[in-house]
Amino acid sequence: MRPTLRQLEYLVGLSEKLNFRQCAQDMNVTQPTLSGQIKELEEKLGVELFERTNKMVRLTPIGEKLTEKARIILQDVDYFCDAATIAGKSLGGVIHLGVPPSLGPYILPYIIPLIHKEYPDLRLHIIEAPPRELEIGLDQGKYDLLFTATPTIMAELSYMTLFDEPLLVGMSSENKLSKLTKIEGHHLKGQKVITLGLGHQLFEQAQVIASQYDCQILSEYEGTSLDAVRHMVAMNIGLSFFPGIYAASEIKDSKEIKVLPFFKKSFKRSVGLAWRRTSPRIKDYHLIAQIINQELKERFADIIA
Repeated sequence: MRPTLRQLEYLVGLSEKLNFRQCAQDMNVTQPTLSGQIKELEEKLGVELFERTNKMVRLTPIGEKLTEKARIILQDVDYFCDAATIAGKSLGGVIHLGVPPSLGPYILPYIIPLIHKEYPDLRLHIIEAPPRELEIGLDQGKYDLLFTATPTIMAELSYMTLFDEPLLVGMSSENKLSKLTKIEGHHLKGQKVITLGLGHQLFEQAQVIASQYDCQILSEYEGTSLDAVRHMVAMNIGLSFFPGIYAASEIKDSKEIKVLPFFKKSFKRSVGLAWRRTSPRIKDYHLIAQIINQELKERFADIIA
């Protein structure tokens, strides 16, 4: 007996919440209905998908494998329905967009209104997660598209560079380097550096800079977002390396932090879109890329290339 699509939706939903009551509320069904459908699904498949006690719910090993398969099946069904919806129309349907916390919060506000205005039938489901987690999720079908600063390392994924932005050195106005007009490599010697955690492109770039110019990364002050890093820099715990657009958006008028360019603009990061090579919506992603490119290069023409 084949499971229904709704049962697969219940499986994926419960795997994310691991709580019958919360999942039932989110999916607008009663808890007994959800429990009954999960039990029926397990009977159809002949396996136990969830381990249940009075205190917890968790996926069994086979439940984890089948949940990933269910996500892909539901994704394919969405593609099937979207193809019918957008045939002969402007870009529409649902796109699950993954963004890292070092990018989405300060760039998406500029581009989401334009995308919605240009393609009102398009619904973007935006999810924030660390870059490497996003990449794995894209490969597994959890996301359709990534807006990311980390080029993909998986052969099954395609990556399109949209623009490059310089890295700037941010330090407290109390730091002696704040009196300079630009940062040379030797200025960084002995300086303490705060950065995002492992898995972020900025962390990897900070490691390269620290190794090259003999400065120290403070792993105990690892930031979970650029805003968190900025607040710690303002307290003069250490300096950091901020992307140009973030600095222009969030630090430009700050009295607590001074932002200076590297000599010869020697460090930068690439920002782009990534998708699965087998995606049926590649043309749509190119349309989205055009909107992002045009808006950001006009708004930040003096910063990005």
